[in-house]
Amino acid sequence: MSGPPPEPNEKKRARGNPGKRPLPTPIAFLAAATTVPPVPEQLAEHGRAVWDRVWTAGQAWIAPATDIELMTRYCEMIDLRDAVREDVLAGDKDVMKLVAVENLLDKMEAKLALNPADRSRVGKAEVERESAVQRLMGAKQGPRGKGPRRKPEPIVDAEVIDDSDDHRSTPAVG
Repeated sequence: MSGPPPEPNEKKRARGNPGKRPLPTPIAFLAAATTVPPVPEQLAEHGRAVWDRVWTAGQAWIAPATDIELMTRYCEMIDLRDAVREDVLAGDKDVMKLVAVENLLDKMEAKLALNPADRSRVGKAEVERESAVQRLMGAKQGPRGKGPRRKPEPIVDAEVIDDSDDHRSTPAVG
């Protein structure tokens, strides 16, 4: 049984190479996208919107020099998915067409690191589960996160209850 996949060198470099083992010298550094490349003419409305959104969000790890064809095919598949979905909703019984397109989109999204697991795998981005404010609030939580930890308040006013049996020593009148 093999273990987990090796951590990418980019991620090790970003973390300061915690294992201190020598890392291979990168063969080439790819320039990240600084602007959104022109939208391919063949894309429909949804494909164009995805093109802009992905290039903007992924400009730290998607390189126009090498990834533009993959991005074009991905956005074309988005448009194809819309068309196949419309056919299925209109009564086409072959739902497997839609499943096939969805499976291809999943693979392309992994290659482009468009989901949290693959972004983390390539060491480019991790979705922060809690904000800095939430972390501070969590530090002030009590045991097991059940409400804020509070110091016991000192008792300032206290009523003294005399629990002695003085009333029994007094003779009954009667």
